[in-house]
Amino acid sequence: MLKKNANDADNAAEIQVDNFIELYTMRRTWETSPHPYLFFNPDGHSMTFLGFNIDKRTGNLIDLQTRNILERGIMRTNLFEGLRRNKVNLTENFDTLPRYLKIRKLCDVMGVDDPHDPDESYELTTDNVKKILAIYMRFRCGIPVIIMGETGCGKTRLIKFMCDLQRPPEYLLPTIDNKVETKVEKVDDHENDEKNDNHENAEIEINEPTEDEDNLKNVETEQNKPNEDDDIQVCYGRIHKQEENTKLHIQNMILMKVHGGTTSADIFRQVKKAEDIARTNAEIIREHKNLHTFKHMDTVLFFDEANTTEAIGAIKEIMCDKTLKGRPIEIHQRLIKIVAACNPYRKHSDELIKRLEQAGLGYHVDADNTSDTLGRVPMRRLVYRVQPLPQSMLPLVWDFGQLNIVVEELYIRQMVIRKMNDRQIPRLTDLDRVISKILTVSQEFMRQQEDECSFVSLRDVERVLDVMSWFYKTAFDEDHFLRSSDSEDSSDEEDMFIETNPICHVTRSLVLALGVCYHSCLRKRAEYRQRIAKYFGNPLNLPGGANQIEEEIIRCQTAFLNHIELADNIAKNQALRENVFMTIVCIELRIPMFLVGKPGSSKSLAKTIVADTLQGNASHHEFFKSFKQVQMVAFQCSPLSTPDGIVGTFNQCASYQMDKDLDRFVSVVVLDEIGLAEDSPRMPLKTLHPLLEDGCSDNEEPAAYKKVAFIGISNWALDPAKMNRGILVQREVPDKEELINTAL
Repeated sequence: MLKKNANDADNAAEIQVDNFIELYTMRRTWETSPHPYLFFNPDGHSMTFLGFNIDKRTGNLIDLQTRNILERGIMRTNLFEGLRRNKVNLTENFDTLPRYLKIRKLCDVMGVDDPHDPDESYELTTDNVKKILAIYMRFRCGIPVIIMGETGCGKTRLIKFMCDLQRPPEYLLPTIDNKVETKVEKVDDHENDEKNDNHENAEIEINEPTEDEDNLKNVETEQNKPNEDDDIQVCYGRIHKQEENTKLHIQNMILMKVHGGTTSADIFRQVKKAEDIARTNAEIIREHKNLHTFKHMDTVLFFDEANTTEAIGAIKEIMCDKTLKGRPIEIHQRLIKIVAACNPYRKHSDELIKRLEQAGLGYHVDADNTSDTLGRVPMRRLVYRVQPLPQSMLPLVWDFGQLNIVVEELYIRQMVIRKMNDRQIPRLTDLDRVISKILTVSQEFMRQQEDECSFVSLRDVERVLDVMSWFYKTAFDEDHFLRSSDSEDSSDEEDMFIETNPICHVTRSLVLALGVCYHSCLRKRAEYRQRIAKYFGNPLNLPGGANQIEEEIIRCQTAFLNHIELADNIAKNQALRENVFMTIVCIELRIPMFLVGKPGSSKSLAKTIVADTLQGNASHHEFFKSFKQVQMVAFQCSPLSTPDGIVGTFNQCASYQMDKDLDRFVSVVVLDEIGLAEDSPRMPLKTLHPLLEDGCSDNEEPAAYKKVAFIGISNWALDPAKMNRGILVQREVPDKEELINTAL
């Protein structure tokens, strides 16, 4: 009886947890809802149709995507023919239109009289044009824009394209006179705080002065000096050196990357900054006659991942109440439009939760005892670490949807073409088609997995292309690479296989990039190799098929390890070989890496070996002299760790890179035993997301030197939301064959 009561209590608690998550789950998704649009354009005499067709024979309203009938007999035949004679095409397919006509339709609805293409690499489809116009119409109607979508599904870039389309193109912007501005826009209040000069040279500075503060002090000093050679432009509370004939810059999108450490004060400062920028934009357009056609331009403040902070109530006050600490803000005067993007409320499957709890030594603090929860749900069991949205925001949330396979392949192809145009990969016939197909299949395969590998986005594609470009441009040419791969560890059969199945360097670069970004984190590696091998074709021929993919990855890993001097008691087993290879590649490209496994799986050993090996021109072996010089800064995590300690470690690493050649030197943050800090009551890892992406937690456009490399080492399972920010290498328990090879 007691056991039955306990089971009933557990079931009731589980139902309560599911109901809590259900409160924040979207009832309607973008893909399952029709979106027929009829817009009355701002010119007052024209209309724009999008997302539907009219059947000439029956007059039915047809959804363009699903071909479902939305409404029968909506239009009579004589009206249809009259509209057709007036050049209103109610049967057109938006996706087949030339790009300039797609831009024209967007501009007609948004009131832009000078159509231009702000980003030719951005693929315009019916789906994302509908989303742009859905956001724009909410702006016009004064409805707060709160969108919910998976990370990496294109929210930020879509809003940026919309803002750029409304902004005057560069050729229309006036030239700024080469003189010192006498008007200094107000800088954020926190940027005027007094700073202690004694801290300027400190290696670790948690709250170091921003560039804006330093520049403002310089201007105040320089303006008191006569006969100054350099002219200074003051714009939007920021000070910029101005060259002769510099074009005026208009900024109409302010991006704030919200995270677990964002406070209400941070949010309020961004709103004040956005108000100043919007007011300046209005003055610029009013003062220059050739810009009057852009009078409908919006200045957009974008809160990305808004529901990751406990200060979500401040965002609610701004968007729903339209006040800032009780003071009305100038949203009503068309100065500011605010968009908030939210991460979905979604639990991991029970199977994945069980697997995560078995990774390494399991979680350091049991799920039932952790204080880091959403309601009664432990944060680690959620796909995203999110806070509950205020009730007044829930009716305003709409689903952003996901990329379907066809649209994703279009985006991927554009990304490949951009890399080819930048000469980061060679321009070969059909190369863009073959690479984009392989990457699309890889993305689809990852999503089919039932573990933490299934959460992929276009960021993973960008990462693959960066790694491929690095392998292609790396110091070793093909002959050197083949020679460097020969070793006592390779068998005669392996050497014969390689000699009889030669591949070009471009193919090898792609294979190795796939090995780094996809293959390394998979459990079903053989299945993945079989899946993608069939899509290799001219000019990326792979005569050895799936077996050759494995051989090339192992040969490259072996080439790295064979040029490192190891002690006699260190075995060159699979774990060490892969750990060293992945660590070197991720450090070179500043890609965050998480290394999780039980004690004795060569995690710390690989880190020490890499630190001793990568010394730039001072490296012991010629093989590594073309690699960056590495300086590691380790932080020992514990349940007592604080956010300031981790931020300080990143700042210290960034300071080492400040005056260095970033192509020849890299600082590495090593968080050792990061799993011990997961459930600390002080939540030291709450600022980790922006640190991994940009190297800093508050700058919108951080300096290049702040982006450092990162390695997180743990014996304990980690929160998947953090691991998605980088590459996960999860060391499994070695099988019998690997144990025998290690012993030998």
